[in-house]
Amino acid sequence: YNFYKKKFKNIKKNINLNLINDQIVVSDNLGYIYSLNYKKNKLNWAKNYLVPFRSNIKSLNNVLFLTDEKNKIILINSDNGVKIDELYTKPAKAVSSFHNSLAIDKNNNLLLLSTTGSLYSLNLNQRKVINWFRNFNEDNELIFNAKPLIVHNDKIIITTEKKLSMYSDNGFKQWELLINSITKPVVTEKIIYILTEKKDLVIANINDGKILFSKNINKILKETTDKNYHRKYKTIKNMYLSENKLILISNNSYFFEIDLNKKVKISSIRKIPLSISSDLLFIDRDLYVVGKKNKLFKIN
Repeated sequence: YNFYKKKFKNIKKNINLNLINDQIVVSDNLGYIYSLNYKKNKLNWAKNYLVPFRSNIKSLNNVLFLTDEKNKIILINSDNGVKIDELYTKPAKAVSSFHNSLAIDKNNNLLLLSTTGSLYSLNLNQRKVINWFRNFNEDNELIFNAKPLIVHNDKIIITTEKKLSMYSDNGFKQWELLINSITKPVVTEKIIYILTEKKDLVIANINDGKILFSKNINKILKETTDKNYHRKYKTIKNMYLSENKLILISNNSYFFEIDLNKKVKISSIRKIPLSISSDLLFIDRDLYVVGKKNKLFKIN
């Protein structure tokens, strides 16, 4: 079903995807939210709330959580798309490239890092209460920028323009690195992988933040291949971990696989013939992504 008819043709669509109970749930900056059965290529339900959505989508107990452009948290029934409730937080004074970031911790609390630089821990599953609150816009700058929240076991990772911080799930700081990460870091049980503004791949210990390894991506490319790939890609936009390999994805659709076994090296390079204009979903061994003309692509 085509939601984006002629009147929306020249409007840029910011599309968020998430896999929830065998359905791909999609929201956008036009106020649409809809559910797709990706196995049957079927539309389950669709709603338009007439307010731009400005966050990722999280789910708990058949409830979808997302926010609008004014930092209002909206609760939606995942079975039919009907609004359940909403909760206001402080709106931003100016628009930045950062979108609200939502996560759910091990205690089923909703975490919101908002466009004002405020981090909320909210108990919305049982009652509307704020567990704790932290401010990461320490200089009170008009525009706040950060990377999406990461929750791993009892740890919360906050990545702003100036530093990477590790907090416990009760809001206490454990350590921080003065480092500028250009992508959302990747976290495992013991390790955190960071890609810096200078294109250095940094590997650190997740418990204390101690740096274990650091090497420039372009240097790794030159050592691995005789082609000038370091000149062909522009900026790395996404980083993922799959089967002990880091997958780096550039803004012009180059996929670099970095082997992490004995020696950090490039194991494969691919370029897919489409532009990426959404989040990326990995389901089994397939990648789902929105490309040109708002088509949903399935890539092996």
